[in-house]
This record gives sequence, structure tokens and C-alpha cells, in this order.
Amino acid sequence: MNEPSVQYGQADTSFRAAGGEDGIRQLVDRFYARMGSDKRFERIFRLHPAAIDTSVDKLARFLNGWLG
Repeated sequence: MNEPSVQYGQADTSFRAAGGEDGIRQLVDRFYARMGSDKRFERIFRLHPAAIDTSVDKLARFLNGWLG
């Protein structure tokens, strides 16, 4: 059987390909963990508030809305 081709960027295919809300949250968590633990990104990471939870939540919400 032929499967229909996936058209990323149409409807919510990109959102689903990213794993939905859970996948996007994991991506954002990993992004901030990496940024906070790698000396190469220290300067950028310090631009964020000490309590990073709000920044993590805002980015996850933005990506959910943008992709979904």
C-alpha cells in the first residue's frame, strides 16, 4: 500500500512530527539543559532569569502554538 506523503508545514503535521506537546516540552527541556551546562552558551544563558522555569514554559508554549 502506498502511504500518503507527509506535507510538513500544512495543518498540524509539523506539530505531530515533533511529538506533540510532550515532544516539544522534551525538546525545550533539553535545549535549556544543554544551554545551561555548556560553557559555549554561558553568555546567552545568563541573559535569562536565574529561575529558568518561566523561560522554559514560554518557549514551549510558543512552539506549541507556532507548530500546532
